Amino acid sequence: KMEVILERVSKATPLGQIKYADSLFEIYRESYGDQPVVIQGAGAGPKVTARAVYSDLLKIGHSY
Repeated sequence: KMEVILERVSKATPLGQIKYADSLFEIYRESYGDQPVVIQGAGAGPKVTARAVYSDLLKIGHSY
């Protein structure tokens, strides 16, 4: 089961410090507890970035 949510974050966190079109995703899994897997890098704007991340997640899901 996968869940995607939007939530406010403190500016003191890595997610709260992204700038411009950069992208940062925190993926929480039961096996990692409270420490997320973080994917961060340059983005190409919200629509292009969302499309690329969605495509990557589909590829990962099909490989299992």
